[in-house]
Amino acid sequence: MFAAYAELRYAEKVKQFLQKKDLLNPGYQPVKELDHIFFPMTKKAAVPHAKVVNPRFSFPERQRPVTVDELLKGKLTAKQLQILPRTQELVGEILILEIPDELKKKEKIIAEAYLKANKHILIVVKKSNIHAGQFRTRKVAVLAGKKTKETIHHENGIELKLHLERTYFSARSGSERLRIAKLVKPGEEVLVMFSGAAPYPLVIAKNSEARHVYGVELNPEAHNYALENVLLNNLQDR
Repeated sequence: MFAAYAELRYAEKVKQFLQKKDLLNPGYQPVKELDHIFFPMTKKAAVPHAKVVNPRFSFPERQRPVTVDELLKGKLTAKQLQILPRTQELVGEILILEIPDELKKKEKIIAEAYLKANKHILIVVKKSNIHAGQFRTRKVAVLAGKKTKETIHHENGIELKLHLERTYFSARSGSERLRIAKLVKPGEEVLVMFSGAAPYPLVIAKNSEARHVYGVELNPEAHNYALENVLLNNLQDR
């Protein structure tokens, strides 16, 4: 295998050139040697700021991420793989799955596969029912990972601590929250009704020049999370 041998000071330029020309071999990792670096190449070609050589060593292979389908092959039938849930909601480190009735007996195996295929996920839950009741909360059941339903969700520059069963929250509304924040004019005062754990107030306070943002929430547990989140994001003065 050929490699682009360059001084470390030219490493970024060489890497960008190789990527632009589709010469960087994605299956292997670069190797550093003192103040030089070897970039594995797909073929021999001239590279600015580098010497193309045939190194006398083997490049370490990049580990390809394993997919959910690969992990479930042999555990689910072809028909079951076709109805595997493909769209999920991610709240912090918790993945929320919607398991079809046909796969209910395989739900724990499926959850373990999602957990193994995604290193940033620590808990997998399934929806037990839809949002309901006075506070629009929902029940979820832990299928794999840590036995907790509380997490810290990151979006639009804020951290949001919440419990999936104690407050209404939709991660899919993240872009809408930012869109609303961008509509707020400098010096305005904003009132957010049904503010929950404060996703809208916090995103608006963080991403606008509003003078003050007020949140009103009937659910006492959600409101307690909101108060904690204000402190967590150091937005007490807003």
